[in-house]
Amino acid sequence: MKRRQNFAKLSRTVTMIKESGKIDQHLDLIAGLPEEDYNSFRKTFNDVFALRPEELQLGFLKLLRGTGLRIEAEKYGYVYMDHAPYEILGNRVMPFSDLVRIKRVEDVLEKYWNAHRMDHTIEYLIGHEFPSAFDFFQSFGDYWESRGWQKIGHQLEDLFIRLREFLQERSLNAPEVAEGLMKLDYFLNHRYKPRKIWWPFSMTKDEQGRLMAALAERPEEVSPEFAALKLSEKDLHKHAVIERLGFDLRAYLERGWLPARGDEAQGADARSALRQTLLIVYYPPEGAASPQYHLMPVK
Repeated sequence: MKRRQNFAKLSRTVTMIKESGKIDQHLDLIAGLPEEDYNSFRKTFNDVFALRPEELQLGFLKLLRGTGLRIEAEKYGYVYMDHAPYEILGNRVMPFSDLVRIKRVEDVLEKYWNAHRMDHTIEYLIGHEFPSAFDFFQSFGDYWESRGWQKIGHQLEDLFIRLREFLQERSLNAPEVAEGLMKLDYFLNHRYKPRKIWWPFSMTKDEQGRLMAALAERPEEVSPEFAALKLSEKDLHKHAVIERLGFDLRAYLERGWLPARGDEAQGADARSALRQTLLIVYYPPEGAASPQYHLMPVK
């Protein structure tokens, strides 16, 4: 490629820009470079994803006319399209079958990470349920292909339903955490109170009404920030949603982990992590601002 590469220096620069909070970064990653096989590409993907770019654009090597790599194509065993865009079909260490699998990664990566529809969920899955980010996207991409979903369109709720179906066929360490974070992400993807959900609602109308009344009467039990909203019961019914989650969401968000069930070594922390949470999401009228979520332990 005739390009100098210093990944340590690049990582420092990307991290510094990200920490500034002022610029979104789109990092490009090319599959099919010389001497990079499927396993080494997996490591490269994980190294780049660990930088948490706002978008990770996964592309495939193209042997353009006049480039040094095209002149040396035979040296690396490249097979490529004989017409534009001259994308490779394989080489000596990266057969066509591996490129096809990586394309499945690209598909779900675009829908689920680059679109930022499920940031809380994806962070949990790659940090606690799958060996690495690449393994999650590859496994999900393979499943997506096997279901034929690449041939049809998808509404927002469809994407959540597809992920839930995939996860239900795996033995997760904490399925209630994955589903709870999916619910949080779904609510946060709307500017207005959503009219429908993709899961069976866990409360009866009577129970929901009692909770709404209690929240309006004693908002300080949630938090000072929630109390400052000064929402009436009518406001809550019109502009808020509530849902019971099967774990302590606050503990997870604050610590980034949850103790294993029955882990007595963690003492009070372990017992706290198993508490349920009442999730309250408030949508300011007329979509004037992003939705706010508030948490209250379920006693």
